[in-house]
Amino acid sequence: MCIRDSSSSFETITEEVVVFNEMTVHICRPKSENAVIEYYIEKKQLDADPYWAALWPSACALSAHLALMHSEDETTEPSDSQFSGKTVCELGCGLGIVGLTLAKLGAKSVTLFDREPLCLECANASAKLNGVENIVKTDLFYCNAPGDENKLYSFVSFVAADVLYEKHAVEPVSEFCSKFVKANGGRIFIADPPLRAPQNRELFKKIRGAPLVLGLLQEPRSLSLIHI
Repeated sequence: MCIRDSSSSFETITEEVVVFNEMTVHICRPKSENAVIEYYIEKKQLDADPYWAALWPSACALSAHLALMHSEDETTEPSDSQFSGKTVCELGCGLGIVGLTLAKLGAKSVTLFDREPLCLECANASAKLNGVENIVKTDLFYCNAPGDENKLYSFVSFVAADVLYEKHAVEPVSEFCSKFVKANGGRIFIADPPLRAPQNRELFKKIRGAPLVLGLLQEPRSLSLIHI
């Protein structure tokens, strides 16, 4: 597959990622991250973010954590499951592995948000590879315009990885949670490397003003997890 427009393109590859035990997710991603950078330079999109093209440890760790939670839910009544039959979203999805994991775990609908249209093209391709294209949809999200209130989102679960490393993003992420995650019964899961910008996590918790549980994930390396 190629991501292509009238004057340039870059090649993508398919990667099978082991999420948890024998569960895998197929990811469509650029063959070369440098090609994405060159693409943006050629298009004079110098403010574009090429880092979505990598599969980051935080996203893998969060996917594994949620899959583990789901496996523990299987001993409960279906109505008590945290993800099966629920509406969920992933903010700053990048390659979308976390949202795709939840789609494969039985979520009713999954919305993947990111500011980069190219990454959403890859995410849509990945949804087809995993047979969840009828569950997954994508939408653009910009930090300076956090969400379209006319769309009336009301997600049961919000997931995100590596979205708090820039201070200017902390308030929009919190605002998104306030506007589009169910006030009663909504769940928020955010994974973030523990040594990178811990002050931003503290700011997020302060803005949220809600009881938070800060956990630690160990796959593939230590990652802080904000669990609301």
